[in-house]
Amino acid sequence: MEGVGAGLLEALAGYEVTLYRAPYTAFFDASDPASISLQRRAFDRGYAYVGADVDPRDWSDPDAARIAARMIEGVRGGGRVVVLHDGGGDRRSTVEAVRLAVPRLRAEGYRFVALHDYAGLPRPAMTPRLRAREALADLGAGAHAATLSTGGRV
Repeated sequence: MEGVGAGLLEALAGYEVTLYRAPYTAFFDASDPASISLQRRAFDRGYAYVGADVDPRDWSDPDAARIAARMIEGVRGGGRVVVLHDGGGDRRSTVEAVRLAVPRLRAEGYRFVALHDYAGLPRPAMTPRLRAREALADLGAGAHAATLSTGGRV
């Protein structure tokens, strides 16, 4: 994320954006120069890559039971980070899949933790709060640029 989009998101959330996930659960191999070069723009801007190794394809299948089954299968197969989607339409099936999968996985001894806990970092290290002055400046710049890019229709 860069430019106006990052500034606007940060201003609205009140936190600095420091993490990103490449689209399509792209795999990042730190030993592969080609893989590094694809991520270089994000790295150069200070973003840390967050991967996901379980994709239950909630974006393509609206059946909660099948989404949950794929989540459980992926975690049992060694997956540690599940990617779920909250955009692109009705996500009630995704929410229901989580309600189905989490209790089953907990019963098998799996634990669920926030990303900062998984990384062994305090939350502010991963998502530092913006200072009020920065947030207002970013929000003003983002709103101005959004107005310009949409011809005044925001």
